[in-house]
Amino acid sequence: MFRVSQFMQELSQPTPLVGRRDPPGPVVIWNLIRRCNLTCQHCYSISADVDFPGELSTAEVFTVMDDLKAYGVAVLILSGGEPLLRPDIFEISRRAKSMGFYVGLSSNGTLITNDNIADIEAVGYDYVGVSLDGMRDTHDRFRRKPGAFDDPRIHFAVNCASIGCPVLREEAYVASRLDAQLEEQTIRFLSDRSRNRYNVNTQALEVSKVFDWYRKDFDSGLHAIETLQEFFAMYAHLLADTAPDRRAISAGAVPIRFLDYDWNLNDAER
Repeated sequence: MFRVSQFMQELSQPTPLVGRRDPPGPVVIWNLIRRCNLTCQHCYSISADVDFPGELSTAEVFTVMDDLKAYGVAVLILSGGEPLLRPDIFEISRRAKSMGFYVGLSSNGTLITNDNIADIEAVGYDYVGVSLDGMRDTHDRFRRKPGAFDDPRIHFAVNCASIGCPVLREEAYVASRLDAQLEEQTIRFLSDRSRNRYNVNTQALEVSKVFDWYRKDFDSGLHAIETLQEFFAMYAHLLADTAPDRRAISAGAVPIRFLDYDWNLNDAER
């Protein structure tokens, strides 16, 4: 397993080399739930997207947690199935943290949304793991779910050295804040009127060529977005200055024109 976020963080903020460190006690990977919303080819658990009988209740989980602590377990990696399908996952996680465990969350990532990302951050997990099996086709084939890989906002995080490219983020992307970081990059990119804007003279949206090249990703239906117009409707307040123009964008009533991409090297000092 290659931890991309940890690798990027080390590139940005290298830590000194130290000798081998052994954990102070056993490490337990705890499959808290059998249910999962994916059917990955390589999964060792016989899972499906149904509720299975015999799952531990919250109270029973707490009892096992007490036993693990008494035995000297130092690390709990909460997994499944898909652990985010347990309605009490954050209650369990908070108790584990309060007991002094090193607590990790191992998720397939598809259920991390704007609705729960703040809860994930608030727990203060020591580690959040989201698996990627490769690029889009490879990942979706392994996960057996089309669209498991895609989030169109990734195009605002992938950078090149040209002027037309989205601005490089000043920090590494980390699993615990990935949704929030991608949203911040989206807002940053769409707020740049040199790349994306509503032209009051032509009454048209003039946007980056990125949206033309990767249009199928924005038409994928992810997060209930099925067209590029619907994507821009979510951010109309960033693209236009007046209420009538924003309403027109929100209604999908304006044409979209793609700006020429500036491939010149961005050598501006930061």
